[in-house]
Amino acid sequence: IKRAIRSTQRLLARDGLPDDIRDKKQAQLDDLIRKESEIRLELKSKKLDRRYKHIRFFEERKIRRRISQLQKSKADGNTLTSEQAALLDQLEEDLEYVVNFPRY
Repeated sequence: IKRAIRSTQRLLARDGLPDDIRDKKQAQLDDLIRKESEIRLELKSKKLDRRYKHIRFFEERKIRRRISQLQKSKADGNTLTSEQAALLDQLEEDLEYVVNFPRY
């Protein structure tokens, strides 16, 4: 794609190019630049996804473990204090964030 962009830029830099061809090539150049930026964004996303996969996994595991501890104590008949209930709500929000975190 980079070669095609550079080639099109060189063609557009020439003098004496008919207007209809210039317009077509300019549209083609804009499309190529857009495609290149999409490809770069996708590659960056994949790189960052690989880098932080383990971190997201362990964070999710820690949160799920803590939620299950609180729910188990609640199921055993113990009533949750207001602090524990707030913590449970916060942990559920954190879990939602970790699971559905937007990919880069």
